Amino acid sequence: MGCPSFVSEPPGNTMQTEQQALEDIKTYVRNLALWLAATPD
Repeated sequence: MGCPSFVSEPPGNTMQTEQQALEDIKTYVRNLALWLAATPD
């Protein structure tokens, strides 16, 4: 199925049905990448 063996939830379709959820994930990933790329002061 393409997921770890400890995942017991059935596959969902939220990313296809809720456009805001996809935008939220994109924002989260962008913020994480910027945070990881930051240089220490």
